[in-house]
Amino acid sequence: MAKKGDGPDVLRLVVVFLRFFGNRTQAELADACGVYQADVSRYESGLQAPSERTLRRMAAAVGVPWTVVAHLRRFYGAVLDAVRHESGAQSGEERLERTILEPALLAVAAYRVEDDAATEELARRVTAEIAEIEALRRWPSRSEP
Repeated sequence: MAKKGDGPDVLRLVVVFLRFFGNRTQAELADACGVYQADVSRYESGLQAPSERTLRRMAAAVGVPWTVVAHLRRFYGAVLDAVRHESGAQSGEERLERTILEPALLAVAAYRVEDDAATEELARRVTAEIAEIEALRRWPSRSEP
């Protein structure tokens, strides 16, 4: 059963995402999850919402974890809400940017922290290796008297 806020508009975007992510035609996706191609077409056009069971089968068929589908549902719902509703003095573009950028930045924040830590560690190692090379250059060679 669709969750609150998961109307055909939100779920159609999820179905389109799943199909394109899996690089499948409507017929291929339909075969993989046990529905008719016409059903997939209705889901993608927003004429009908897929059942929770069908959506889970679609996700499994293209290798997308169910938790990712849950995030997609919330994300697409927030984007559609931002586009549809006025929010104070913000323009539609500002609301849309905030709605898209805030979750995206939160999602990548952990990776950015890991990247920053890895960059700092790499810089420490390079500095240590440069110091070691400089020390070896200053070491007298055996061929010198």
